[in-house]
Amino acid sequence: MEPLEATAIGVLLVEILLFAEYFLKDSGKIKTRAKFEQSKIKKFNHLLSKLISKVAIFVGWHYKSGSYFD
Repeated sequence: MEPLEATAIGVLLVEILLFAEYFLKDSGKIKTRAKFEQSKIKKFNHLLSKLISKVAIFVGWHYKSGSYFD
C-alpha cells in the first residue's frame, strides 16, 4: 500500500475517534439538539491539524528518501 493511502486511512480513523470522543461522548445525555462548545471545536481542530502536519512530513520524507523495501 502506498504511504499516502495508508496514512489517509489512519488519519480518517483518528479523526472519527477524536470526533466521537469530543462531540458524541455526552450527546446521549442531551435531550435536545445543542450546539458544540467552541472550546471543544478549537481543541479538535488543533489536534487534527497537528496530526495532519506530522503525517504530511512523514509522507514527504518517504517520497523524497524512499523506503528500505524499495
